[in-house]
Amino acid sequence: MTKGDLGHKDWKEADLVISKDDESFNNLFSKIEEKLQIKNYEEPGLFSTRDLDLIDKLLDLLLKIKDDFKEEHSYDLMTIAIQEAYHLIKLLSGKEYNPDDIYDQVFSSFCVGK
Repeated sequence: MTKGDLGHKDWKEADLVISKDDESFNNLFSKIEEKLQIKNYEEPGLFSTRDLDLIDKLLDLLLKIKDDFKEEHSYDLMTIAIQEAYHLIKLLSGKEYNPDDIYDQVFSSFCVGK
């Protein structure tokens, strides 16, 4: 809940965030990590069914690329598939993300307002 400096309201599971106070933001980020069950950013691992879906898509795509290579299909078409596989790998590793996925996850668990 914003405007934490104006006083406390009795809201269950509400966190006060004061824009001038870094500690209140750190507390909010900790709550988000807890809610999303993120334990350690350093350790690789699967955190959601979304990750499993991405791995399934990646596997299917890599098998298709392998078959296309065996059948000597156009390198241009294989390049497009390889770029898509690279994109999926970046999504899985956290090097690239879809902002809509993050918004959906955050807004499904929190009420964020002005």
